[in-house]
Order: sequence, then C-alpha cells, then structure tokens
Amino acid sequence: MRSILLSSLFALCIAPVLSFAQGGTIDFEENHTQYPSRVKYKVGVGSGTTLFMEKNCFTYVKYDPAQLEAIHENSHQNENQNARKEGVVDLHAFRMTFAGCNPSPIVSAMNARPYYTNYFLGNDPQRWSSYVASFEQVFYTGLYSGINLAAYSVNNQFKYDFLVAPGADPSQIKMTFDHTDGIEIQNNMLLIHLSTGDIVEQMPYTYQEINNTKVSVPCEYFIEADGKTVSFKFPNGFNPNYQLTIDPVLVAATYSGAPQSCTTYGHCATYDPSGNIYTGGECFNPGYPSQAGSFQATFGGNVDIAVAKLDPNGSNLLWSTYLGGSGREIPNSLFAVASGELYVLGASSSTNYPTTAGCFDPTHNGTSGNDDDIVVTHVNNTGTALIGSTYVGGSANDGGGWGMPWNMNGHDGMRGEIVVDAAGN
Repeated sequence: MRSILLSSLFALCIAPVLSFAQGGTIDFEENHTQYPSRVKYKVGVGSGTTLFMEKNCFTYVKYDPAQLEAIHENSHQNENQNARKEGVVDLHAFRMTFAGCNPSPIVSAMNARPYYTNYFLGNDPQRWSSYVASFEQVFYTGLYSGINLAAYSVNNQFKYDFLVAPGADPSQIKMTFDHTDGIEIQNNMLLIHLSTGDIVEQMPYTYQEINNTKVSVPCEYFIEADGKTVSFKFPNGFNPNYQLTIDPVLVAATYSGAPQSCTTYGHCATYDPSGNIYTGGECFNPGYPSQAGSFQATFGGNVDIAVAKLDPNGSNLLWSTYLGGSGREIPNSLFAVASGELYVLGASSSTNYPTTAGCFDPTHNGTSGNDDDIVVTHVNNTGTALIGSTYVGGSANDGGGWGMPWNMNGHDGMRGEIVVDAAGN
C-alpha cells in the first residue's frame, strides 16, 4: 500500500468585478463537448457560483454552500449514515443577457494556462473531451457597435470590462436579469436577489485617465421600466476623448469561498516513481442548468470522480480528469506506474459510467438506484484517454457503499485498494 499526506485600446471601460474570498485561480475553461454548444467558456467564480459565458449572455448557477457542507458533515454522524445519499442541494440559475447586442460577436480567449482538463462523463465516447484548455482572458469583439467586452481576473476576482471606442454610445449597454427573485438599487448598489443568497454589485468606481491623472467620474445604476434591465447613467457626463473605466464589484453577499465552482472532498492519493502526485476525490459540480430559476439537485446524482496530477512538490497542476455518470461516483484508491499511467478503483451508482469496448462488464448490475458497483478505470499517462474501464459487481452493493454494515462514520463504506503487478495486471 502506498500513500501520501497530503490597458485598454478603447476610450470607455465598464468593469464589474465578481469578488470572493482569496485562494485558487480563476480559469476560463473552453467548451469542447462537455457543455451545450451555446456555451463558449465556463468559469468558477466562487461561493458555489459557476458562470457559463455564451455569445449574448452570461448564465450563472449558484448553489448553497452551507447546505453542501451540512450534508458532508452529516455523513460523519453515526446516527445518520444515509444523510449523504438522501441529501439535496438548493441551486438557483439566472441569466444576464446583453440586451440589443450584436447576435454574433467574436468570442475568443488569450493566454492559455499550462494545464488542461479531461472529461469522461457518461458512456457516449462522442461526448468525452480531452485536452480542454483554460485561459486567463476571454474577449467579446463587437458585442455592441464600437463596444467590446474583456473578461479576466485580478487578485482572484472575476472582472468583465465594457470597452467603448471613442464616439461609441455607452447607453447601448443594457443587462437584462432573468429568473432572479428580483433586483433593486440600494445606496447605488445593485442587489440581485436569489433563493440561494443575494449577489450585490457594489457602487461602480468610475474614472478617466487624463494627462496621466486619474479623474473620478460619477456613475449610477439605472433600472429600466421593465424592472429587470440595468444600464449605466453618468449624471455629470464624461469626456468622450479619454478612456473611461466603470468598475463595480459583484459580491456573493451571503457566503464566502474559494473562487471555484465545485466542491471536492479528498478520498485517496498516490505518487509515481518520478514523484508526481495524484489525488482523487468526489466532486460536486451542478453543470449547465437544465432549467432556470430555483431548483434542487440530489447530492448523489451530481458527484463525479475528480483526479488531478501535480508535480513532485505539489505546486503546479499538470492535468485534471473527471470520471462519472448520471449518479454518484466515489474514488477508493489510485495506483500509478512508471509510465505515468493511472489506475482508479471506485464505486458507481450510475448506469452510464464510461466504459471501454471489450471491457469485462459494460453494464451496471445494481437493482436499485442506490446500489454501487465496483468500477476499475485505467487512464493513459496524460489523463486524456481511457485505456480500459469496466464495472464489476452483482445485484446489490459491491466494493463499498453507504448502506454497508461497516459504514459507521463518514466514508467507512468506501474502502478498497488497487494494486498493479509488474506485468500490468
């Protein structure tokens, strides 16, 4: 057994900032086939909030981190062994549409991160995605006439700037909020009410750089007559010959957290002969919302195996890979060989866990939605392809599960070890 402890070219810049607690990095992850085709990039912006960037709108999904933590803690209580299995999480999806914008702006990214992500979700290989890149910045060219949009991060805060060219009209910018519980302005702050906690867009800090001097410019939010569309007002005007920056801060007011969209609980780890570190955990990630507004998700139905490879000192992420189906996946053990190939032992309640052609058993064998089969998955040395993946099991729980009699605390039911011999068996 091996283990391990573990500057703008335009005149006007309107820059909201989505701000959360420090820690981690904000990445703009491109969409291959892991999300619906209308999604261009996904970014985790913290406090249980995920942003899906589409051509003419931003779609947000926010879950209640306090509920997720309570479900996790309940799983450690002897008297509530089924709490994790039966837990539900409240989510709220809303959409901010750029009303009246160009329907086909050019959406592109810059400055790729040195790592990538792989998705093996479901049993349709056409939906699997490898070498999914993440970037530092995303640009919308021609969002409005003479107006571009730049999205990036500063100090782990998500920012998007409207870049208005000289002579362009900033009154074109209108943001319509659909599927919220209402919006209002208080003390020149925009409150976005959600069932999972308010989001507050703070008073915009607005200025112009004139002769190398920063000059403040008054700016206010304005809610249009429909009660859901927001624009910007400049009560004293501004000088259109100089760059103008409008810089509010968007804050998840109720909760704090690292700037990521999903919560991962660690289960296992290993290392290869070169000293690279591999970690395995269960990852709660609601994905792109199938419906807007307030909704619930069963915790077990949104949990995938998340595997990450880091360099020997643990300071650089090399790649991460997600494995799962429509149910619940838990990793029990990892084993890495000299070539860097990785073997994963886990448990799955999904009927569509990713399996490979000619495998031992491509079919889930449980008779109820809560039965876990053993899953064994062999991943190549870049995490980008499945060399082999199979179910192993019978009609009841196999290889661990929440209903096991020895599941007395937390993840006691999720025990197991995978070992590979010199011949690769």
